[in-house]
Amino acid sequence: MKIDLSQFIGKCECGKTHGMDIRKILLEPGALEQVPQVISELGLSGKAAIICDRNTWNAAGKRVSRLLPEHHIIMIERDSIHPDERLVADIENMLPSDIDSIGYIVGVGGGVITDTAKYIGKHHGGIPVVLIPTAASVDGFAANSSIMTFNNFKHPLTTQSAAAIIADTNVLCAAPYRLTASGLGDLLGKYIALADWKIASLVTGEAVCPRIYGMVDEALMRAVKVIDKVKENDPDAIEALMYALILSGLTIQMWGNSRPASGAEHMLAHVWELALFSPDTGFLHGETVGVGTVICKKLYEKLIEAVGERPREFFVPYKGFPHESLREKLGEIVYAELMPYNNPDEGTMVDYEKLIASWGEICRICADMPDSAEMERIFRDLGVKSTLEDLGISADILPVTLEVGSFVRGRMTLFRIWERFSNIGIDLR
Repeated sequence: MKIDLSQFIGKCECGKTHGMDIRKILLEPGALEQVPQVISELGLSGKAAIICDRNTWNAAGKRVSRLLPEHHIIMIERDSIHPDERLVADIENMLPSDIDSIGYIVGVGGGVITDTAKYIGKHHGGIPVVLIPTAASVDGFAANSSIMTFNNFKHPLTTQSAAAIIADTNVLCAAPYRLTASGLGDLLGKYIALADWKIASLVTGEAVCPRIYGMVDEALMRAVKVIDKVKENDPDAIEALMYALILSGLTIQMWGNSRPASGAEHMLAHVWELALFSPDTGFLHGETVGVGTVICKKLYEKLIEAVGERPREFFVPYKGFPHESLREKLGEIVYAELMPYNNPDEGTMVDYEKLIASWGEICRICADMPDSAEMERIFRDLGVKSTLEDLGISADILPVTLEVGSFVRGRMTLFRIWERFSNIGIDLR
């Protein structure tokens, strides 16, 4: 499958002209064998810096190195890696002293390797990057950004788009199922992301692009249609899942930020991935997103059940940004990293009359999603983590993570709606 990128760009009914820097996406069995052809079509030359770890070297890196005789191997030997300062330093130390000899970077791996490869390419003046995913595990491959953990905080950094993505279905099918399940968790999180985006538009007037919204919805529905066969490792289903992940990532590039693909569920995931209130248990991004999705759906249900048809009775004025509470819970360093994402404070942008007038539509948006019990059943059947206990985290930390998660991104989500209603607890039992 060669994805026609022209269908996603150009003048849109939302008033924007959507662009895209990625030039080629190849998704099919045997795609690895076309690496030299793609490199030639892109006009890339010079030595390839192949970034991989031991697992992804065996999955695809070794074959890529044979196909690209002029190359420099950057092998990450550590067992546990994150897209952070340490990994960046490891790669920088292994780059050749003559950096001008590197014509392009080839990132071979999952989200950690590919996000970091895009960051390295941008950091060195825009060295072109070609990505070779080794698992259908995340939706960030096609984004022109990287989620990097610096100063113990996850930053969505504008890096650069990959020049090309070459995804070999045979390689994806050979990946451990846990990685594929992570990709499902990341995609199923779009239920909450789309609901948050639409509700934000209702209560603040935030812009929503119908084309991009439709693309994310399509990605979600594609995943839902094939989930049973994905578990069976059916090649066509794995290809459909990867296409859905790529489609979701393209919307990030088209919109200019992750709003179409990331809502309250991702905010919770980022808090747990940073291990701010619990030890790092080595979970995957899609696993934390999956758990965040189920918890957010439960919160939506609880909010709507408690408020019923009486939103005016429960509405309370905004109490202001909780600076001191966040300083106390996060410490000064993380608090300082968080603050730029909260200027302006989204909490001040909720229009009271719009919120009250939109309450019925908010309830309908929530009802359009599977209920939380059905979500949990689907996740269990697929082997996707759905509870904090599945992650090895005590449920006791839920209240503080909900409070802090509200401010990981300056974005109108379920959390900022929740704080406008009084006397609604967060006990989800």
